[in-house]
Amino acid sequence: MYPVFCFIVNMKQIWFYDLEQFMNFHSATFMLKDAKTIRTFVIHSTKNELKEYITFLETEVKGLIGFNNLKYDYPLLHHILRYKDRLLEMDVKEVVKELYYTSFTIINTEYSEISWYKVKIPQLDLFKIWHFDNKAKLTSLKAVGIALKYPNIEDLPFVPDHWVVEDEIQSILDYNLNDVDITRVFYEKSISMIQMRKQFGKEYQIEVMNSNDTQIGTTLIGKYLSEALNIPHSYLHKMRTYHKNIPIKKCLVPYIQFKSKEFNTILDRFKSTVITETKNAFKNFSVLYKGVKYDFGTGGIHGAIHSGIYDSDEQNQIILVDVSSYYPNLAIKNKFYPRHLTEKFCKIYDEIYQKRLIAKLTGNKPVDKGLKLALNSAFGKSNDKYSFLYDPMFTMRITINGQLLLAQLAETIADADIPIIQINTDGIMVNCPRNKVDELRKICNNWEQLTQLKLDFDYFKRIVMRDVNNYIGVFNDGSVKLKGIFEINKDIHKDHSMLIVRKAVKDYYVDNIPVEQTIKEHMDIYDFCFRFRAAKGWKVIADSLDYDTNTIKQTTLSKNVRYFVSNNGAILRKVNEDDGRIINILSDTSVTIFNKYFKKDTMKEYNINYNYYIAQAYDIIYSVYDGQIKLF
Repeated sequence: MYPVFCFIVNMKQIWFYDLEQFMNFHSATFMLKDAKTIRTFVIHSTKNELKEYITFLETEVKGLIGFNNLKYDYPLLHHILRYKDRLLEMDVKEVVKELYYTSFTIINTEYSEISWYKVKIPQLDLFKIWHFDNKAKLTSLKAVGIALKYPNIEDLPFVPDHWVVEDEIQSILDYNLNDVDITRVFYEKSISMIQMRKQFGKEYQIEVMNSNDTQIGTTLIGKYLSEALNIPHSYLHKMRTYHKNIPIKKCLVPYIQFKSKEFNTILDRFKSTVITETKNAFKNFSVLYKGVKYDFGTGGIHGAIHSGIYDSDEQNQIILVDVSSYYPNLAIKNKFYPRHLTEKFCKIYDEIYQKRLIAKLTGNKPVDKGLKLALNSAFGKSNDKYSFLYDPMFTMRITINGQLLLAQLAETIADADIPIIQINTDGIMVNCPRNKVDELRKICNNWEQLTQLKLDFDYFKRIVMRDVNNYIGVFNDGSVKLKGIFEINKDIHKDHSMLIVRKAVKDYYVDNIPVEQTIKEHMDIYDFCFRFRAAKGWKVIADSLDYDTNTIKQTTLSKNVRYFVSNNGAILRKVNEDDGRIINILSDTSVTIFNKYFKKDTMKEYNINYNYYIAQAYDIIYSVYDGQIKLF
């Protein structure tokens, strides 16, 4: 927990910031939200601004916003503030030497964050709230800049153990300022998340400003459980339930019943299975039933008919039958709970769900979002041995019953000769004959009565599907849902390369606009760009023709490269720094490096290789018919 700060402008203000540390050099850059007020401080043998630096921190700074600042920048800043008196008396060379050693220690310490009650200047860490500290979402500030279409992408000009000379200081400060400004732009993208945390934290008296979505949920549940069980937080967070093995038969609710041989075979397999761990516990648990292959797993059920385009018409209506808050309600209705938390967990879980319904009905979006996170995180963390919610049998009760009950509904629907397009975790999409809509409703009502769960219905005009995880859905009201390879408004941590291709495919299927028209008339050069980051031990080079000497010129680039495919330009390759292996990054296609934005009067002047992007778009279109991605 970190102190909450309010965005109030007075003598002390909120600043964006970033620090740089080398063997003999330290710099700090601060920027206000207006992007015009900037303060920089340097500690170097040629310029020692330590005194002004500390005075600024103590008299003008109310709070600081950064990127991964809780793990690196603030611990280094904290050291300066904590030992300011001693540092001010030291020779400047000794100061930077100590700061370099401190920086090295911070980088090599797994848990380098300063305890919240020791923090001298409140912090907001965008890296934390976006959960980029998760391995699956790990994202650098450079990648964020590319996703945000920031005009200038720079890498640190020197390695951390570089010895900085006076002529190099300005280039470091320029880089420093560039990172701070990306942080400022990223903050604007994050405002709704920050406001949600402020309002939700105030509503429930919990500190979640620097918490990711999952942590928000577990913090609220932890607060309620601590009160309900009358145990301190510190004790609650040590609680777990472990199992040597889990007989799946003991997890199943008694009202799961199938009619077909195929599904009963799967049910028998579950009943006879005993697992010792949950990861990859159910391999090859699949069944083919009336043209749809159903795959069961640890997390949920998935299945789909062949790829293709499905349209509602006078005879058929595409309907998505979706279970409302499926996993939380499975636990609530069936009284599933982590054993060490007792049945009181179900009562708390239900109270959170009811509060969420009220927030949703009253339009209280921040609280609605926060409570949804609480409901979902309880399930997710129940399979995390580092969480106080850990009880893998609780996890299995939810996921296995969830899959089998949804499969039971799917079997009944299929037996009524209502074609199933796909099934995915908590919903079934059908191409329902209009004369059978009432029958579908009756089937769903019976399932609701059996399970005590609620089903929602969404209606689509069109589904363009490659597979269960990659499709375009056009709702009856004209709104569009894009999944997987068709997604345009991607999460920041995902690769935003070649968004123009996805936009062209979306226009083709939704608005019947030719791919060539969308691509050739598009006016945003950033949407043609790729991103590439060289892994550790590799460097990026660009081979280009020097027209004066008629020879190949080789240029070493930064680790992070933004580029677009052009009719002429450089060939990008990555080179292994140990064994010298050379691998083409994009076959032998010419590219133009675009790390630094440059403006052309017309798109034609960028010399974009439109045929390349058109081919990529058609490759996705063809995959809808043959179920395969060839080049993308």
